[in-house]
Amino acid sequence: MMISALVFSLFDAKLYRGTCVKHRTKYMKSWLFLALLLAGGMPLVGYSELSSSESPQEPGLPTLDYKWILIDTTHRTLTLMRKDEAVLFFKNISIGRGGSSTLHMQGDDTTPRGSYRIISKSISSQYKLFIGLNYPTDEHAELALDENKITPVQYNAIVRANKLGLNPPDTTPLGGAIGIHGIGDGDLAIHRQFNWTHGCVALENDQIIELNLWVEVGMRVQIY
Repeated sequence: MMISALVFSLFDAKLYRGTCVKHRTKYMKSWLFLALLLAGGMPLVGYSELSSSESPQEPGLPTLDYKWILIDTTHRTLTLMRKDEAVLFFKNISIGRGGSSTLHMQGDDTTPRGSYRIISKSISSQYKLFIGLNYPTDEHAELALDENKITPVQYNAIVRANKLGLNPPDTTPLGGAIGIHGIGDGDLAIHRQFNWTHGCVALENDQIIELNLWVEVGMRVQIY
């Protein structure tokens, strides 16, 4: 009885009525699944019991970020994490020759700090491989708008692109095309000693190839 009351209290009737028939079915399945869990009718799978290749399939349950990338611009390191475990670790990475910044502006050669999602993976004739990030994010756009560095029209274009999972426009004062890539035919010694990019994060060619085997579109990337 107490379980039924709890599930009923969490059920959003307004949301249910505001959805189409297809989504109502998914919505009801989600709440039925929750009710069975609370009632002990289904085994509760622990977070640590799910492998990196598994994800909850029931509609309404959040997808867990098993794998994510942590980039330390101060110590020039990149770590691929699986939950709280380091899987890959690369040092002597390169960032923008202008250092790191809260906001990357066109031409300042800085690497913008923030939380991103991978939006693309592609072969690059210049940099071996390119892993694209969704810069500027909504947070960067909001900050830039507050500081009068972009217009409301530009802000809306950035937010709309991020909502659709597309590349944000790179024609605003915030620039764009920020990502993780290799060095191509560049000098390895210079790469290991200096920050040389225009704002991206650069790895050695063999490192970007190895990283590319692990990453996928939608993965979280934290740059700090």
